[in-house]
Amino acid sequence: MDRARYGAFIVLSLVLLAITFLHPSPFRSKPPASAINNIHLSAPALPQQDPSIKTYSISSSTLPGFPIDLNKASKEELMLLPTIGPRTAERIIEKRLETGGFSSVDELTAVRSIGKVRLEKVRKYAIVSPSRGTR
Repeated sequence: MDRARYGAFIVLSLVLLAITFLHPSPFRSKPPASAINNIHLSAPALPQQDPSIKTYSISSSTLPGFPIDLNKASKEELMLLPTIGPRTAERIIEKRLETGGFSSVDELTAVRSIGKVRLEKVRKYAIVSPSRGTR
């Protein structure tokens, strides 16, 4: 009885193997020509835009861009600078308020936890506009 089951298993395995290789698979890189010849594709027409639907566009002023102005940037914008996390961004804002603004990017070294190495990583992404106190 075991031989009959074994033989049926072999036959079934061969049938499944043949079906796998002969049947066109959706995962193959190139479908057979017979499948391509019987397909007729048409793209649906694009619907007309309803004038009552409001559309929004993002302007460049909406998204922060580089370079980031150290005298005007929010905490979130400062955090976009390399190696600047939330606490360091808060310290930059505190120092900015304390001094009335930065006059150069080099003054970032006055902020605790920003040394020469960190300053060099930030330098190419930051600028300093004239602060309110200097105008």
